[in-house]
Amino acid sequence: MYVDPENIPIMNLPEEHPSRRYVSLRLEFLRKYDCIEIPWEGKEHLAYDFEWYSIEDDKTWKMSDFMYTYIWTYCAQTAWIENPPEPTETELIQLRDHLEALVLIEEWLAAAADEPRAKRIAIDAQGVMQAGEISVRRRLDQIGVDADDYLSKMT
Repeated sequence: MYVDPENIPIMNLPEEHPSRRYVSLRLEFLRKYDCIEIPWEGKEHLAYDFEWYSIEDDKTWKMSDFMYTYIWTYCAQTAWIENPPEPTETELIQLRDHLEALVLIEEWLAAAADEPRAKRIAIDAQGVMQAGEISVRRRLDQIGVDADDYLSKMT
């Protein structure tokens, strides 16, 4: 599986490091579910997608759209390596996206109550987004920045 070049140093951190955990969970999620919605020739029966309506943003989401919007995106964790003294723009965007995604996943889970496969994928996506949120929050804690306070000033 492809690792963003900026994240290669992250994979050398201890397994329990929040950034490595996030990058590893994200890679595992992509390995399991990337392009799951595509009916590949000879494997059409394996294609799967799921739709739900989001009250949060008043739109119908497809599971695949969610994955391409929130998981299959740029996720460099360079702040853990470079250690800038202030939050980076990337950290702000990632934290905001992870929090937004977690709200959508709650709706996805509710809609998938009778769809075991969709529910399993939503739970895995939730794990990735929670790990991403924790990674950013811990990095901000390390430099003495309250993530919620920082977010409220930026929005």
